[in-house]
Amino acid sequence: MSTVATPAPTPVPPPQEQASTPARHALAWLLLIPALAVVALVAIYPLGKTVYQSFTNQEFLRWDRADEMGRARRTTRDSLARHASSGSSVWETIKFTLITVGFEFVLLE
Repeated sequence: MSTVATPAPTPVPPPQEQASTPARHALAWLLLIPALAVVALVAIYPLGKTVYQSFTNQEFLRWDRADEMGRARRTTRDSLARHASSGSSVWETIKFTLITVGFEFVLLE
């Protein structure tokens, strides 16, 4: 049996790096806008809404006017189990989590 030696492939030189130009930077930012909009919609808005609602008595999917709770809600030292509203707060958190995670799953898949 005879063997034929094949020559080693010649290496391909890497492509020339293109100089960074303002037009390329503008294009890069333009292409990032849709991704940044999705991040803002899916992550930043719900986070901001949660912080806002933590200072009010507004329920998650209710659009009525919220009343400010202020410091009284934040400075109480009673345990969570003593408050009658703690069960509804837990339920509101579960609803919020399920809905926002569901939206994220649909948008990112």
